[in-house]
Amino acid sequence: PYQEGTVFAIPIKTGGYILGVIARTTKVGEIVVIYLFKEKFSSLPEKKAWPQFDPKNAFARPRVLDSYLQNKRWPILGTLPDFKRDEWTMPKYLAREKGFADAWLETYKDS
Repeated sequence: PYQEGTVFAIPIKTGGYILGVIARTTKVGEIVVIYLFKEKFSSLPEKKAWPQFDPKNAFARPRVLDSYLQNKRWPILGTLPDFKRDEWTMPKYLAREKGFADAWLETYKDS
């Protein structure tokens, strides 16, 4: 139901939606890398009302389960026609060994 470049909406508890773009999928499914955008919409926007999606203006979640996409709690709105995978890089995340205070930045393997 989705692919890299798919645009989806996340309902906000206080009403309205924010939009996201799927930047990576896995061969097996279930886990996706998403970029989320802060602009709030009062209803689900049609494609012509989408903002200019620029990964530099997003905040990213390195990996999330796709269950909300699969069960349609995050409605899929369409696909970016000009999605360029290399512009949507794999974000860094904070890694830490359990029981240790030290942490470091890592990047998931891009495949």
